[in-house]
Order: sequence, then structure tokens, then C-alpha cells
Amino acid sequence: LRSEYGFTIDIAGKTGTTQNNTDGWFIGYTPRLVAGVWVGAEMPQVHFRTTALGQGARSALPVWGKFIKKVHRDGTLMRWRGGTFAPLSESAAEMMSCPPFLEQEPAEEADDSSWFNF
Repeated sequence: LRSEYGFTIDIAGKTGTTQNNTDGWFIGYTPRLVAGVWVGAEMPQVHFRTTALGQGARSALPVWGKFIKKVHRDGTLMRWRGGTFAPLSESAAEMMSCPPFLEQEPAEEADDSSWFNF
């Protein structure tokens, strides 16, 4: 989004693709606006020929990028522009801090679901 559409605003999002490349989607957000794009058909028999074409990053993300560009150009939509995301809390930043690579694989822990408790 930054290189293709020149965004300098705070943006985030998630792409998705269903089995057999039937649907592609992108949910994107800025500090003041959330919008989702779904690209597909009502019948699963209609689908993209390849994942390269059907993946959300290729099919739905460009629609979102063009939409947000129009929002930011439209003077009547000023309230939906700008803003910044709040910084992560210290505990969230710590949980997301990962080394760029691991020297060895970590040992598996026996059914430890404590990582859900944050």
C-alpha cells in the first residue's frame, strides 16, 4: 500500500484467500476508518485460476487502496482522515518482540495454553 499508492498515513490490514481461490478479501484500517473488500462470486464454481490472481493481496487490497485514496482526497470526508495509532502497551510490545531468526528450534512444551493469557 505504501509503495503502490504512496500512503504515508498510519494503515494496517489483513488479507485472506479461501480454498480453491474462490474469494479474496482485505480488511484495512486507519486510526479513524475500517473498511473491508471482498472479491468473489456467490457460486464456488466461479473462482480465480491461480492463487497469484485470487489472493486477497492481489484481488481485494487494490480496491481498498483506491477507496482510501478517494476518501483522503474528498474534502467532505475530513473527519475520517488523519490520526495515529496509539502506541503498543509495554506488555504487548514485549510479546511481539521476536528475534529475526532462531539459532535452534525451541523445545515443544506440553499443552501449555498460558500464552493466551495476556
